[in-house]
Amino acid sequence: MKQIKDYLQTQALKLNHDEIAVARAATQTVLAQGRAHIDNAIVQHDGLPEHISNQIDTLKQLFMALDSIYSRQKEIQTATIYAQPENGNLIRVAQIGVPIETELSTHEDSAWQYLAARTAHSGWANIADNVEKWLQIDELRGEHNCRAVSQTSLPICGEDGIVYGVLHIESKVALSENALADWVGLALGVLPVLREWCPRERGEA
Repeated sequence: MKQIKDYLQTQALKLNHDEIAVARAATQTVLAQGRAHIDNAIVQHDGLPEHISNQIDTLKQLFMALDSIYSRQKEIQTATIYAQPENGNLIRVAQIGVPIETELSTHEDSAWQYLAARTAHSGWANIADNVEKWLQIDELRGEHNCRAVSQTSLPICGEDGIVYGVLHIESKVALSENALADWVGLALGVLPVLREWCPRERGEA
């Protein structure tokens, strides 16, 4: 529970610890034991670094973990796990629903255009319950953001604060607390995989 408590405190989120723990455990079970007949083309793309692209079983398990929540939350349009290798850009490693960007720069200009890039850049969760309003007040820019009513970007990070990736969700409505708890559990559950894929030098933040 300490991992959950630390994450919620750092990200200033008030959610049910038990619901997050259940979602995290379910994600970990899928990553450890999940098996499914998924076409390789669904989980691989040309932009993946070779050392990730070769991990086909784990890529399929990430897809299955996403699907386990996506299939229960009918208002979700798309859910994406981005990894952040050493080059700094976000690379899509799992995605379900409406296709979105495969790679995102995390420089400051991109952070205004893409919520996932902002989360990677800052290390903070970004929850835009009303994207239209965020666009109106210039907290988010770009017509591509009009594709969803709500966007949520959660950092995939550990106690050290290092961001190894981002979980990005776009939906037709603002996420409820219960729905958000499921996604936080998934973000915490996939952390070991992304930490292995995107190692950092000791002391790097």
